[in-house]
Amino acid sequence: MGFCHCIRRFSRPLLGMEMTNLYAASLRNLDRINLKFPNDSYGVFVEKVIEGSLAECAGILSGDVIVQCAGNFVRSVLEFYGIIWDKRGESMEVVVLRSRTGDHLNLTLKVGETSSDKINRWPLPTMCKVGVKRVR
Repeated sequence: MGFCHCIRRFSRPLLGMEMTNLYAASLRNLDRINLKFPNDSYGVFVEKVIEGSLAECAGILSGDVIVQCAGNFVRSVLEFYGIIWDKRGESMEVVVLRSRTGDHLNLTLKVGETSSDKINRWPLPTMCKVGVKRVR
């Protein structure tokens, strides 16, 4: 019998944004969101979008709230990553609440990929093609 020298490559989705659960966002941000969207109480709050990232290319801005991804409602960061985990390299529709303007937006987000040897490395992949569509 031989010894198997199998090495599994670890990879994870790469979007280029920092998120937090909506219920854990600061009161200032929650007030701003609640003022524009009083009937929406779930989602993922986008804290920061990295310049040149896939999230920026999709049109996502800091302060946005992602409420749907690939037709699924998003209630937490963990749930959001669960939806995109096996979608690396694919594009999917996300529904975003933009508290600055009060708009519901359908955006197309491409899910990038990073591996353990590239985590926290620069530059990030750049594949910009911005497409914003208002919904209402």
